[in-house]
Amino acid sequence: MKNSKHVYKEGSYRFWLNTETGTLQMKFDGNQELYNVPRKSKLYARLLNDFFGALDDQRLKKTNTEQKGLAEPDEL
Repeated sequence: MKNSKHVYKEGSYRFWLNTETGTLQMKFDGNQELYNVPRKSKLYARLLNDFFGALDDQRLKKTNTEQKGLAEPDEL
């Protein structure tokens, strides 16, 4: 993954985004362990929004609603 074009470095963090599957992994400098970021998590949505600009407010709202198991009033 070191030579991957999907590697992003920000400060002491490294992020790998697999654009085919949407999986996101992160690694802290000095640590050998690679952490998976769950796709349906607030952290995943926030990282994509902050670092990759891939989410808009509507998609983030939909993701949060799905996690809570709630429907929007318009969807009822």
